[in-house]
Amino acid sequence: MDIPYLSRNFVRNMATQTVTLLTDWGNADHYAAVVKARLFAKMPDVRVVDISHSVPRSDIYAAAYMAIDSYPYFPEGTIHIVGVEDIATKDNVHLVVKFGQQFIIGTDNGFFTILQILSGKTMDLVYEIEVSKETKSFTFPARDLFPRVASMLSVGMPLDKIGKLSRLHSRVFDGPGLKVQRTSENINGNMTGMHLTGRVLFIDDFGNIITNITKKEYDACLEACPGGYEFKDMYVDLRRINGKIVDTYDNVPIAAPAFIFLENGFLEIAENKENFYKKMGIARGAKVIMRFGPKIK
Repeated sequence: MDIPYLSRNFVRNMATQTVTLLTDWGNADHYAAVVKARLFAKMPDVRVVDISHSVPRSDIYAAAYMAIDSYPYFPEGTIHIVGVEDIATKDNVHLVVKFGQQFIIGTDNGFFTILQILSGKTMDLVYEIEVSKETKSFTFPARDLFPRVASMLSVGMPLDKIGKLSRLHSRVFDGPGLKVQRTSENINGNMTGMHLTGRVLFIDDFGNIITNITKKEYDACLEACPGGYEFKDMYVDLRRINGKIVDTYDNVPIAAPAFIFLENGFLEIAENKENFYKKMGIARGAKVIMRFGPKIK
């Protein structure tokens, strides 16, 4: 049975199809070029966009963050190929997923689960890919399988012609934790403050660290007390960071910490014109605590 999942404007002519690549292959080797060659062979006028080939090796958390921070800017009908931990296993199968009005081709290795949790959105449709690879190799699906699936999607082929209806199976069990914890501070039964506990989710090339704490959670803490709370201080990896909430880096002196809520809603911790990561030696997964207390009158 064909599944009518595309709007009238959703099926794009091959001449205008956009395909993105998000991988951990690095830029020294030829792997990205080979995948692009496969895409061009199947869709001669395709527009290929390199989101990044510098995802830390096998880091599906970083990949999911990059996806959240970039996918919304692409047009309806864009096809995203994810080449991070993409070799299929018995439990981690290859998937094609409809996410909003875009498609993602990748592996059920936890990436899609993290993407759902961080974005607060569920995958609209999940299909296990059943079309065959173009070689006998099992080590490079982004070359031997994903471009074929992308070319099928580009001409509007229904998902049930590419695979079978499925669901996400991979769960995320490792330490960093994706859900921010909100905890009250009490003395003799009276609430005296509150804190948010999150984690370092991503570290960019400038040395800025992005946490999983969001502006929505921050605002909820400010409003948790009838009289109102205010932000007091920040701890990263159990070290107190003397900074303040600002709109941009230049709102603090050079080399001073800046706490900025990005357009995507996530909290970034940075230093004006300095590399906060190198100075502090922070690793992904490090604990981040924001403390709140009553407003000082």
